[in-house]
Amino acid sequence: MFRKYRTYFYLVLFLFSLLLNSCVGLFNEIELSFKSSGEAAGTENYSYSGSLDTSFGTAGFAAFDPLSSYTITRAESVLAGDGRIISAFIDGADDSKFVLVAMNSEGVIDTTFSSNGYYELSFANITFESFTTPIYDNDTNSIYVGLQTLDSSDSTYKGRLVKIDLTTEQIDTGFGTSGYVEVDLCVNSTNSNCSDPQVINISDNYIYMAINTRPPAPNNTSGSDNYISKINKQTGTLDLGFADSGHLYISLGTQSERIKGIDFYKDDILATGYLWDGSLSQHRLAIGRYSTFDGSPYPDLSGSDGIFYYENNLFVSEEKTSSSIVRGKYHYHYGFGGNADSTRSPLLIKMDLSTMTLVSSFGSSGLFNTNISSDASYTQQIITTQCFDPSGNIMIAGRAVTASDTYPFIASLSSDLGEFNSDFMSSNDGRVILADGIGTSGRIICSSDGFYLLGMKNSVFGLKSFK
Repeated sequence: MFRKYRTYFYLVLFLFSLLLNSCVGLFNEIELSFKSSGEAAGTENYSYSGSLDTSFGTAGFAAFDPLSSYTITRAESVLAGDGRIISAFIDGADDSKFVLVAMNSEGVIDTTFSSNGYYELSFANITFESFTTPIYDNDTNSIYVGLQTLDSSDSTYKGRLVKIDLTTEQIDTGFGTSGYVEVDLCVNSTNSNCSDPQVINISDNYIYMAINTRPPAPNNTSGSDNYISKINKQTGTLDLGFADSGHLYISLGTQSERIKGIDFYKDDILATGYLWDGSLSQHRLAIGRYSTFDGSPYPDLSGSDGIFYYENNLFVSEEKTSSSIVRGKYHYHYGFGGNADSTRSPLLIKMDLSTMTLVSSFGSSGLFNTNISSDASYTQQIITTQCFDPSGNIMIAGRAVTASDTYPFIASLSSDLGEFNSDFMSSNDGRVILADGIGTSGRIICSSDGFYLLGMKNSVFGLKSFK
């Protein structure tokens, strides 16, 4: 009997195995889509409490340079794949060194990293003027950073994308030209506003770097030009099939200012920035959407040449940190309402990328006022970074400015409706200004089991750890 029907039996068994594999594949895709949105496996329901982790460093604070070997005026941090925190800064003593320091999850300098915990990058005749927030790539176990350099031999300013391999703990000399890709969009200009990297991000096998330029940039008519360069993360070569020989020119208006965020949705680049609209005497916040393949603008829904305006009378911080993040089909971007310093209020904006329209249920018609304090002595409350906690809440950080001091602030809010989470630092209604001397930066870095706040304490740069 079995022999008679075994052909059918094996056929059914084969079809069942195909169905099972398809279900497993679908489950993996769903799981990966959640993880790529910033959730950590096994911690999807975990929300930060906001309590200080006193076991980290000394009473919750860990200094980048406890021996004061460097002059640090700005620092940025990123999490590596092995759990270490990699922080970066320019040594302000003479600006000739770009430094990485490695710290373990306990807040202790990892002395096994490079030279006693520090890696110093330098080039002949080069000083470092500025740098983007570094990004970490798990595929290559490398740190990438955009730098603006000044060449003392001819006084020219150029942009560089540098790759530092964390396995060898050295610059990757096989990347580009001896470890870096030079981007000179102004062509040997002595203008300090030329070829200035603003922000970088990674998608698939490419690094995308936003560059801001001033005259004599090739497309400039007034204000500044903005470009995104597409660079292979393995070889350091430009993708010559992308836009104009690897560089996408983005005009945010007649007086473009800066691209401050690069994100990705499906096969598109999302470039968020701001401009000055002279006809309205206002700043305007805008998003450009372009193909990652060839740089062509997104088909017109409501934008012009791929540009969609968020809102009038809004702009963003000048700092070189990404001002936007994406979760699923939603794009979150922070900005400031009001042109005068004394009237700026921090806003968080949510856009549905499937329709390129603001989400009306978020805050007030897609804009949520994230004022941390109603105290009038804080003349400015400026968001500088944001990230997602494992459960999908948005964590924001920034600085609150008074006439004489600057303090960092942190807050947690719902990514669905745009409301502060009262469970976070419950005694402070989900938001707090930390007037304890940690200083000016107010950067936040989210991890699977807590977050770090970057700033200063007693004039020393470092990190505070929270759960």
